[in-house]
Amino acid sequence: MKMAKIPHMVGRVRDGSFMVRASSSDGWYEVARPGSRWECTCPYFEKTGNYCKHIHMVVSLLIPQDPMEGTVSTVLERIPDGMCPKCRIVARKDGWNWNRGGRKQRYRCAGYGLRFSEKFGFEWQTLAPDLVVDVLDMYAGGMSIRAITEHINGRIKDGGGERRKVSHHTIHRIITRYARVLGTFEDSLHPHVSEKWMTDGMMIGTADRKRYLHSIIDGSTRYWISGIVTVHKDTDDVSPMFWDAKRRAGKVPAILVSDKDGTYHKAWEVVFRSKNHLQKITYHDRHIHANGDPNNNMMERFNSRLRARIKTMRGREGDTCMTLLRVYYNHIRSHMGLGGGTTPGMAAGILIPDRDGWTVLIQHARLHGIR
Repeated sequence: MKMAKIPHMVGRVRDGSFMVRASSSDGWYEVARPGSRWECTCPYFEKTGNYCKHIHMVVSLLIPQDPMEGTVSTVLERIPDGMCPKCRIVARKDGWNWNRGGRKQRYRCAGYGLRFSEKFGFEWQTLAPDLVVDVLDMYAGGMSIRAITEHINGRIKDGGGERRKVSHHTIHRIITRYARVLGTFEDSLHPHVSEKWMTDGMMIGTADRKRYLHSIIDGSTRYWISGIVTVHKDTDDVSPMFWDAKRRAGKVPAILVSDKDGTYHKAWEVVFRSKNHLQKITYHDRHIHANGDPNNNMMERFNSRLRARIKTMRGREGDTCMTLLRVYYNHIRSHMGLGGGTTPGMAAGILIPDRDGWTVLIQHARLHGIR
């Protein structure tokens, strides 16, 4: 914004109130936030009620424009077979492991003395790692468990090379196990997110009961920071989601955008709102519109993407599906809004150079002792 580059254009009068110099005269306009919505004394705002350039200039000075530029917090690389997961040095062979999937080469690291299998992260699976990855990818992409079973049954072979079949119960156990593993590891990651977060809720169906999924995403990187499932939409406490988002990001946002749902404002007051003048100043913008500024369109698009997947759920797949969808959305599927094949995780500083993101995440979860 050109006005923001001109010196002495904005001055802070008091907490939450600013004076902005007019661009066409020597006058000044007051930009303040008496409630949850910005207001300005300029003729444009008084006539239309829409956010003017003076409000946008104040907000642009409060929020960094490109907070994630050049920031990389974590690089997750694939661990090749035969290489020690800790010291990344080629280990010596140390016998074999056997299961229904056949024999697997075992290794021992000379430095750490660590013993590990050639299929690190998939040691206890009778299915080949590429089949496990395909199962997770197809399930997160929208296929049902029985459809996945029919699709991969012709590709499974035992240790003797004979084709065999697995039941849908086996596929369900694989999905449940790795949803727990990946969800626990994803919770330990700390993304670099911007100062503007968005939150909203939507109704989902698990079994024969209705539930409500509440989520918080970052407005710049589109990273799904946290989420929670509640029984009631307007009365249940969502502050645990806010506490979890604060823990993962290591900060509170400068602006939180949501609808007029009172549960979000109550949680914002408890978790995000500054308690004294030494703490970071945050604002909760609850006056959103379908068109114009401000709006929560990015959050609505996020909900529509989840709704397309969740509507096919059956049984009690709710928690499992939510966990895998969070990993899939943040680290596997590229986001069209970011461009260049970038995932929200990459935009938030969590870089996975390998195209097989499922395998990399499972290996690093195993490296952190998550099984």
